[in-house]
Amino acid sequence: MTRFSVLGHSALGAGVQSAAAPVLVADINGSTVALHDGASEAVHIFQRSGSGLRLDESLYETAGYSSATLGSRSLSLETAHLDRLAPTDGVGRSETFYSGQSGFAGDRACFLQTEVAGQQIYVGACAGQNGLQSFSRAADGSLQQLRWRGDTTGSYAAEVVAMVSLDFEGRHLVFTASQGDSGLSSYTLDSQGRMRLRSSLGADEGLGISQPSTLLVAEAGGRQMLLLGAAGTGTISVIEAAADGSLTLLDHISDTRDSRFGGIAVMETISQGSWSFVVAGGSDDGLSLFALLPSGRLLLLDSLADRDDLGLANVNGLALAMVGTELHVFASSETEPGLTHLSIDTAAGEVLQGPSGSGLLQGTSGDDILIDGTGRDTLDGGAGADLFVLEHEGERNTLRNFDPETDRIDLAAWTGLYSVAQLSITTTATGAVIRFGSNRIDLLTADGSALAYEDFILRDILGLYRPALPTAPPLDLNGSAAHEQLVGAAGADTIQAGGGGDSLFGQGGNDSLAGEGGDDALFGGTGNDHLEGGNGSDHLAGEDGQDSLFGGGGHDSLDGGHGNDSLEGGTGHDSLDGGAGHDTLGGGSSYDILRGNLGDDLLIGGTGDDTLYGGEGHDTLFGNTARDTLYGEGGNDYISSGDGVDYVEGGAGNDTLFGRSGWDSLNGGAGNDLLYGSEGDDSLSGGTGDDWLSGGSAWDLLYGNSGNDTLYGNFGSDQLSGGTGLDELYGGTGDDSLTGHGGNDTLLGNQGVDWLDGGAGNDLLRGGTQRDIFVFGSGYDRDEINDFEIQGDQLMFSTSLTEGLSDAGDILETYGRITSSGVRFDFGGGDVLTLSNLSSLTGLEGAIDTF
Repeated sequence: MTRFSVLGHSALGAGVQSAAAPVLVADINGSTVALHDGASEAVHIFQRSGSGLRLDESLYETAGYSSATLGSRSLSLETAHLDRLAPTDGVGRSETFYSGQSGFAGDRACFLQTEVAGQQIYVGACAGQNGLQSFSRAADGSLQQLRWRGDTTGSYAAEVVAMVSLDFEGRHLVFTASQGDSGLSSYTLDSQGRMRLRSSLGADEGLGISQPSTLLVAEAGGRQMLLLGAAGTGTISVIEAAADGSLTLLDHISDTRDSRFGGIAVMETISQGSWSFVVAGGSDDGLSLFALLPSGRLLLLDSLADRDDLGLANVNGLALAMVGTELHVFASSETEPGLTHLSIDTAAGEVLQGPSGSGLLQGTSGDDILIDGTGRDTLDGGAGADLFVLEHEGERNTLRNFDPETDRIDLAAWTGLYSVAQLSITTTATGAVIRFGSNRIDLLTADGSALAYEDFILRDILGLYRPALPTAPPLDLNGSAAHEQLVGAAGADTIQAGGGGDSLFGQGGNDSLAGEGGDDALFGGTGNDHLEGGNGSDHLAGEDGQDSLFGGGGHDSLDGGHGNDSLEGGTGHDSLDGGAGHDTLGGGSSYDILRGNLGDDLLIGGTGDDTLYGGEGHDTLFGNTARDTLYGEGGNDYISSGDGVDYVEGGAGNDTLFGRSGWDSLNGGAGNDLLYGSEGDDSLSGGTGDDWLSGGSAWDLLYGNSGNDTLYGNFGSDQLSGGTGLDELYGGTGDDSLTGHGGNDTLLGNQGVDWLDGGAGNDLLRGGTQRDIFVFGSGYDRDEINDFEIQGDQLMFSTSLTEGLSDAGDILETYGRITSSGVRFDFGGGDVLTLSNLSSLTGLEGAIDTF
């Protein structure tokens, strides 16, 4: 497994042994670490030396002090410290200050810097104050007051000890961790310093924490989350923040005897490749290392306790730096002088997520984390020290190549499991079978040895302790006739708008939102939500979860967001976008635009002239009635145009296209496509790739284009054009026109009076029944006709091929010959036509014509 490696402890220099938390700053290569002493103006510079650290110099910052007034307090803040607060990549994080560098708890304050619309805004809070103050910074470095935001019954802003800020595409949010109220609140912040409360999460919302101490922003799988550490409860909470400021709890873990984050005081995060690491410590005398998954779940990778050669008692400072693929950890202690230097090899393996549905998840030769997907999965860690993470899904999963000496199993997600004694463990010849309720693991060891119950007693297979996540009570909100904003909470809320143009926000939970009259905006938030726009031109956004959206009357805009959503436009000219996930979209009446976007989607146009875009994924599109335009785009799509005169384009991928009734135009695009014209006079174009085209009934136009294509005219008088490639053309019934163009083609006219033109390449032509016309011209190469009927069929030669001869007798005398392979016309230059079923020239003079 990925673990701490001890590189050393430098006890040189003054110890940081006061209540004032130091600030550790490691450079980008981890070669230099600056320890800024929170109790003085001292800065201790450490240099990496080999695998250890050495004190390079100690100095005092002389930039002076900047003044600030926060509530009733006048503060003197170290200017150099303020200068270090600039946000990184749109993320700001507060640091702790002591007025005059006193180091006394009563002089403590925290400040955050962010940028809003080009303006540098500072937000501060201090000991003994219940609220927040925003500032601008004057030319002399002092902080000038902008706005005061006091604590309220709905916020957690008493004794704020940590803050972070995020920029959501121009919308700025500030998040506060309150030690006085033991909770977290979010605020919007504008360029004038105005702060507006958006959401809160704490005891009133069911999150039982005490003495929050640290707050940071972490990223995993492209998803930004908040990590809140609480010293009093020894917990870490993972919280997702949305652009509207809503807060959703994703994970909540408590310190146990197997971890070292009790009394948490410091926490840092860093990403490398598929890994997102979190390191935390405090009064528990040690550090814990976690992996943060894209789902927001924390996995404990390793814990390191303090010992005589380390300085990890009461950890109060922490810095991380990535050097290549090696993560360096620097930690300071409140009671032991110097710095401890650790490293973690992040190149050892990968974080691998199982598929949706049954499948195989194959690890690498390194130390991997393999996360069970939905369905019956097989997880094979391969070589290395691997961690197998199982979900609570009531399925039978198989773990292969399990080494009990190095590999670990994490069953923390199995609801109700608190002890190994609750597991049913049955020994098998090649491992063991583990059962708990409807969950089952077939465990196969790497060496084929058997495992018994005793092999699991002392192993950490239960994972981190997770107290039950809070369940918020549902809200029932009703609007009035005015324009209103109605905001739900974390529960399953019911929100009913009034008659005005209202904005409804479901936030967390499985919510039900109804817009009623007016042009309304409905946002589901997280959870599986149901949204109805009602009358008016409404905007509905399901956001996260498996949502159902119904536009109702008016010209509506529906956006499913993430998850497998169901969207129905209703009446009016609607625009539907499924977003990510496997979505179902129905246009309803009138002319609608449907976009499946990401995932394997189902799009149904309904009545009206609709335009459907499948997007990425293997999509199914039905145009239904009226004149529809359907685009499969990426993936292997199935498209049926329905009734009406429709245009269908498969796009990239191996697509199946049906024209159905009406005069349809079908274009396969890239890939090996199947095109069926069905009823009506249709136009089919295969595009690039090896395509299969069937015209169906009526008079159809078929174009193979590039690739080795197969074309069937079927019923009706059809025109078939092979294009480049090795094509096969079958006319079917009716008087058909078959043109091979380039490549070695096969043309079969079948029933009817057919026109067969092989074009360039060595082609095989067969007319079939009734009178057929065979065309041969200059540059046609070597063609063969194997069913030529002298009394009914006709040969058409170009005069450029016959060098101006137009008399049939002259052509036959000049170029016709009897050979062992049949009657051959050799025009020179490589152009040869063979009638392989004939052995005589008799009667051919009447079957030859020119053009």
